[in-house]
Amino acid sequence: MDTYINITCLLFLAISRLYRLRLNNSSDDAVTASVTCLVFALVYVSLKILHSMGGFQYINIEDILTMLFILVYNDAIRRAAMRLVKIAAESIEILIIFASVLLAFACLARVLFFGIHM
Repeated sequence: MDTYINITCLLFLAISRLYRLRLNNSSDDAVTASVTCLVFALVYVSLKILHSMGGFQYINIEDILTMLFILVYNDAIRRAAMRLVKIAAESIEILIIFASVLLAFACLARVLFFGIHM
């Protein structure tokens, strides 16, 4: 029963967002978000059908698709997430340096705690 409620809610939200585009003067961002919501909803439905038929027994990404749908559907959350992605893209050098330092400390810890011999 929970599956049918999820599918109904996702499709209703996606269709209502598309209908809202017809009523208001929409920006390019709103059109992209609405189409993305509809695509996520349809992919969710198709994966649920394939999962129930035994097509994907070990891959269960429907919850991830639901979270992505919510991320795209809510404007404030989407804008904040895009800001975070832009900040991360701008500061990729710092992340690379941080990863290099972590790798160096891991190698040092390996030598200190376990020695050179294997």
